[in-house]
Amino acid sequence: MKPDNTTPVIYTYKPIKINKQSRIFELSETQRLRHNQPNEILTELLRIEKDQGFSKAKDVAYWLRIRNQSNWSKCETPTGFKKTDKPNVFYGDIKTDRGKTLVIFKFQDDESLKIFNYQNGFYPKKTQLKKIINKL
Repeated sequence: MKPDNTTPVIYTYKPIKINKQSRIFELSETQRLRHNQPNEILTELLRIEKDQGFSKAKDVAYWLRIRNQSNWSKCETPTGFKKTDKPNVFYGDIKTDRGKTLVIFKFQDDESLKIFNYQNGFYPKKTQLKKIINKL
């Protein structure tokens, strides 16, 4: 049976430190809607940084840093947050061995962050992406 890659694993992160240019989040909950395996690229601690315009990437509002080093400046930045039509909802892609994989980021009213992480190289076309985002 082929694994379902259209159902995300949902991670909820709570803020532990908020600065002018960045926020640090700690994992508080992981929710699997089916028998999905969690993506091991996401770590217990994440840092979200405002885009400073140093990258050639277009339409990126924030950058995701995963805590894989002892110093945040040396940590990996797997994706940027691209803006959507919905306020506080962004999307990006994480490159895996199966290609680009969709990740949707949603800032909640209580300052927490929800990450909807799809599996197995699932990256839809723009029309399908808009439908997925509008369901959130």
